[in-house]
Amino acid sequence: MTGIWWPLWGRGARSGSHIAYGRASATTDASLKSAPTIDERPRWIWVIFVFYVISTAWVLLSLLLVCSGHARVDAAGRDYVLSLTVFDFIATGGVSALALSAGVLLLLRQRLAVPLFSTALACNMGYALVHALTTKWFAAIGWSGAIGVLLAWCALFGVVLYSRRLAARGILT
Repeated sequence: MTGIWWPLWGRGARSGSHIAYGRASATTDASLKSAPTIDERPRWIWVIFVFYVISTAWVLLSLLLVCSGHARVDAAGRDYVLSLTVFDFIATGGVSALALSAGVLLLLRQRLAVPLFSTALACNMGYALVHALTTKWFAAIGWSGAIGVLLAWCALFGVVLYSRRLAARGILT
């Protein structure tokens, strides 16, 4: 017998694969043990995905609570929220949806996650810059909020670099 039997527990045969018919050669079997399997994802992919799920839920919940009047907001924050237009709410939801979509694509190990994360970062920075120049955004968020925004941008930039590295290594297809 030239190969060993490989269990296919509900995964189905992968066409073009050395395990398509349930067998792997002895040399291939040894290399499979050292290399990550097809279904393994790096832990950071899961961390990034969960972060963007929680982040998107937090943004939507925050907007809902502030707009419904259930969140305590100081005068500057209330003035800022009242100055927002429908476009601002759509843009906020769109940037959040863009980042969440990029997180889902990263979880699915799709190369399209890289430009989506980059676009989310650019849109987020541009949107904040426009609001900093045209509204009382900085008065509403204060120094601690501004530092939080800068840290979020740094984290998103790190995610862009990480996803680019995964794409360069061939982990994202």
